[in-house]
Amino acid sequence: MIGKQSARAEVVPLKTRSGKLEPTCDVRAAKGHQDKDGLIAITNGVISHTRPVGNGKWPVIVPGRNVSVYYDNELVKQPTVIFDGRLLQIVPPHKDPVSEFKIRISKNQTEVVLAVRFKPGKIYRVPDCMPAQRLRIEGQVASELPPCPIDEELVYAEIRRLGIKVPIMREVIQAACQSCIDQDVVIASGSPPSPSQDGRLDYVCSFEERLPVENKDSQRIDLYYKGAINSVQAGSVLAYWTPPLPGKPGLSVFGEAIPPRDPKNKVLKVGQGVQLIDGGRIAVATIDGRPCLTGYDLCLSVIPLLEITGDVDLSTGHIDFNGDVLIRGNVNEGFKVHAGGRVEVLGDVYHAEIVSNSDIVVHGKVIGSRLIAGADQTRLVQINAILARLIIQLPELAQAAQQLKPYVERYNSSAYGEEYLIRLLLDMKFASLDKSLKTLEQLKGSLIDMGDPVLYRIASLECKLDSFSQIDELYDECISLQEEIKAELATEADVEVNYCQNSEIEATGKVMVTGELVYNSKLAAGDSIWVQGECRGGTLTAQRKIAAHVLGCAGGALTHIKVNADGAVKADLVHSNVNVQFGIYTYPVPYTMSQVEFTLRDEEIVANCTTKLSF
Repeated sequence: MIGKQSARAEVVPLKTRSGKLEPTCDVRAAKGHQDKDGLIAITNGVISHTRPVGNGKWPVIVPGRNVSVYYDNELVKQPTVIFDGRLLQIVPPHKDPVSEFKIRISKNQTEVVLAVRFKPGKIYRVPDCMPAQRLRIEGQVASELPPCPIDEELVYAEIRRLGIKVPIMREVIQAACQSCIDQDVVIASGSPPSPSQDGRLDYVCSFEERLPVENKDSQRIDLYYKGAINSVQAGSVLAYWTPPLPGKPGLSVFGEAIPPRDPKNKVLKVGQGVQLIDGGRIAVATIDGRPCLTGYDLCLSVIPLLEITGDVDLSTGHIDFNGDVLIRGNVNEGFKVHAGGRVEVLGDVYHAEIVSNSDIVVHGKVIGSRLIAGADQTRLVQINAILARLIIQLPELAQAAQQLKPYVERYNSSAYGEEYLIRLLLDMKFASLDKSLKTLEQLKGSLIDMGDPVLYRIASLECKLDSFSQIDELYDECISLQEEIKAELATEADVEVNYCQNSEIEATGKVMVTGELVYNSKLAAGDSIWVQGECRGGTLTAQRKIAAHVLGCAGGALTHIKVNADGAVKADLVHSNVNVQFGIYTYPVPYTMSQVEFTLRDEEIVANCTTKLSF
């Protein structure tokens, strides 16, 4: 609604004064006369007009801004030739002052806005113009008329007509109407509804195929590494769902309730390998694998298996995945496969590396490669074997040291102190114990940064023996650590291959070779080793049992067989180039034996004949 108030001003036309009439342009000028153009001029509000002489041009008037020009009582809108100045009339306009207002209701009906506009009136005059054949006329402002204040009652009437129910701000209305200044002011307010909160899904896992490569050492770049396969571990939070929350109603300026916007909702749908907890608000991975969103409804699931349809080569790069891996081809030279779950290779493994937290199965050959099942726990198996030997040897060292203690007390010499005598005993009588201590010391340096508390405790173990009391302290620590390692190795990971040559295989559980030959390889198992065929050269180390069809070969390289003191070694045929070790006790096989089982009895390795092994 617009309300206007205006005042009027009187319009006064200009007077016209015509010059003496001259002969028309059709009449030739007398001899010696020059042609002259007709002219129009304005002086002190009076129009003067002269006709042309001879062949001179008739005057022309051009209407400009802020002026009205009439010729022969007709409004001139374009350049016009003036033949008779008495018919010319110039009228300067006068614009009346305007005071107006408008009331607007906001789109959400919570505010009433009063807009006031004031325009001053203007009185124009025609300025003096020099005589010209073509005269352009424009009006100039002579004075302004101030606008009047707006009558407030008109505003109140409009408010009543619109049906505004909320209280109005009369002081604001009065100030705006009396100010004579253009402005928009809020004169009444309701209350908007509080905003509704839409349901929201926040994914805290990545869905990229591979994680970006972080090159921490610019001097060493592995061209085979294309980044780890995107994966998560069991127990990882994948997504959060925030349920929708409706807002509170508001109040319009008409006194009506304004309902809040209906919140939008998003549904967190999960599939394989994912479980919703906390009333469906949190999605947690229940298995190791690759997170993905599938289907039109974006179902969140974890795929536990990564399948490589061909070889592991330049097209795939290294494989680094936190789940199971199935390779339908070969693992080629120089490539690595690291998995958080089980690894199965249907082809061969050539000069490559496979590390897994679970089982490893290779259906073909393993040549010049390294396989580790159980990942870092294989370190615990190796350390556990060393601790087992120390537990046997340390009491013997302590007993020998006790026998030498009177000599230390008698001479009371720093040159022949406890540290010196312990060093002497290790060099002369307990060389194997000294070797075990040095091996453990070498392993400690690589264990501190692994994060496992048991490995950290092993890394902090003091292996240097400076006094007799430290022998007993180290013995007690070894007993305690062995119990903790057994608890850590509760779940075993096995390795099964068909053929093994010049390779290293470690497993926290069993190592099984189902083919004809193990040649010049190093096998280590936390439980047992089973060789279906022959084992020629290399070293086999197991905690509990080693069994093979044939151990060693006639005239071949030496084959080392190692088990714990309470373990067992069985074979259908054992050649004389085999060295059997139980704990700290060794037994070089003197001649070829068949159907034999080796055990340790009363600190002596005994060979017993048995029935034929069945695999």
